[in-house]
Amino acid sequence: MIRGYHADIDPKARGMTICVMISVRLAKHKPDGHSAFRDTIANSPEVVECLMVTGDADYILKAWFCDIEALHQFITITVQNLPEVAETSTMLVVDTIAIDKTKAKIQKPE
Repeated sequence: MIRGYHADIDPKARGMTICVMISVRLAKHKPDGHSAFRDTIANSPEVVECLMVTGDADYILKAWFCDIEALHQFITITVQNLPEVAETSTMLVVDTIAIDKTKAKIQKPE
């Protein structure tokens, strides 16, 4: 089933050369804590993906930045400044291994 069509714009073409994954652990696990965090992230143009996960982190963010200063500002002012956020950990993406999903073989259960 086709879920939609979109333009896949290279972030580097917009000057965004630093890609990071940021794990976020919330201090408040009540619905209002999640809601406030999600609202902030939804309004952050740097974030291209936000995943709610299990394990040590509550969320993983994929974000792009033009330089280290922009990354630093985002982490310290936008994310860590939220009272709902207890802890963050940032991982710099050094390479992307692309997978062409159109060539994936789908196995049907027997």
